[in-house]
Amino acid sequence: MSLPLVEKYRPKTKTDLIGNEVAINGLILFLKRWTPRKAPMASLLLGPAGSGKTSSVYAIAKDLGYTIMEVNASDSRNKQSIKDILEPATRFSELESDTNKKIILMEEVDGLSGTHDRGGLSEFFTIIKNTNYPIICTANDPESQNIIKIMRRKEFRTYNYERLDEFQIFELILNIAELENITIDEDQIEILAETVSGDLRAAINELESHKVGTNSVKIEERNKMKPLLSILNELYRSKNYENAKKVFSNAPSDYYKILLYIFDQTYRQCHTPEEISTAYDQIANADLYYNRIMKNQNWSLLKYFFEFIGPGIQLSRPSKTYKKINSLPNIPTAFMARGKAKNVKSKAIKLAPSIAPKIHISKNRFINQEYPLIEKILLGINGADVAAWLNLNDDEIEIISKGKSKSSLIENIELSRKKIGLFNIKSGKKDYNPTSMLDELAYEENNIEQKKEIIDEEQNENQSSLEDYF
Repeated sequence: MSLPLVEKYRPKTKTDLIGNEVAINGLILFLKRWTPRKAPMASLLLGPAGSGKTSSVYAIAKDLGYTIMEVNASDSRNKQSIKDILEPATRFSELESDTNKKIILMEEVDGLSGTHDRGGLSEFFTIIKNTNYPIICTANDPESQNIIKIMRRKEFRTYNYERLDEFQIFELILNIAELENITIDEDQIEILAETVSGDLRAAINELESHKVGTNSVKIEERNKMKPLLSILNELYRSKNYENAKKVFSNAPSDYYKILLYIFDQTYRQCHTPEEISTAYDQIANADLYYNRIMKNQNWSLLKYFFEFIGPGIQLSRPSKTYKKINSLPNIPTAFMARGKAKNVKSKAIKLAPSIAPKIHISKNRFINQEYPLIEKILLGINGADVAAWLNLNDDEIEIISKGKSKSSLIENIELSRKKIGLFNIKSGKKDYNPTSMLDELAYEENNIEQKKEIIDEEQNENQSSLEDYF
């Protein structure tokens, strides 16, 4: 089986690299000057996917005689896993290596962000200070909070990578087409170079995807890559395997975002439970391949990813009718759900010390299991009474009510605190059950209302009418 073109023409040495000369030369200088425990001990390659970060590391390492040990940051998400994986790599040489020159390549360090990584970043910084080998990190997202923190550290030297310009991509694609004996007009190559928005990997993949048995390429002229909305509508209305396979030839290179939108929309296009089950099996398989690609940077698997979300989705829906998608949300629901879950857990962590002991469960169980139910109770009809019984302070009430505009918890809490205080004085109890307490309060309220009605009737009977004076 022949290698995909993107792997076959991956740069082998520095002379094969194009673009980003400043960053590449800076990285070479960093490696030549690197000294243990003397800043900078690590470098950060920051730039969009397809700009050549990983390829440049491998090419430079070969030129300078380094071996590479690759670590994916998304697999090392907390303090202990960072220590277990990264610390031995920074201290000991490879047994099978004939040289002591080693680079530790840590991909996707922006993947360290998130609540699962409590303590992971600080452990990462500690290990870097004591490393015996240069560490090179790559990242795509310059706005990630952890990337911002990394860039501020004196131990790091940052090198910015930019997407290649159209002329650079044009020259490379023309060269590959000649080497592969692919018939393609220069006008078509120019169109291809314009559409990939500087993503070299996407350009090579697109050249290969348009190649047919006659070694000719036909590329339709277009100004920009197709928007995601058009791609999804094409996918769901495709009538056969070939049409579905071509859908993603002009897609943006943000593959995971594409996958999440397909996850959101596919169930709307299915007509039976069997279709839904089969379609989401294809999406699950695509997700597995995407994670393997990102873990090992094995982009040869990308064609299987597209097989599952293209022809796989098409074949799972025999009915062939589809509902046109008129708009897409700005953020896939998976991201929104992740943000919502993070917010809920954050609230639970803050409230656990106050509430968990009073309802006789562990803090861990409260945070991971019971908080959603407790929140629903506190935001319900008698929630203010329960909150008062739990003796929650104003800050805790604010935490629970945040983002819940329909809740009357804040408005009712003072009245409920007065009720609880009155009940506490009358009962003389320090520990009481909220259910029985609320029943007694309701009984007291009914008695108060009945007594008020009797008093009003008595007052009405004692009042004289105007006729009594005439």
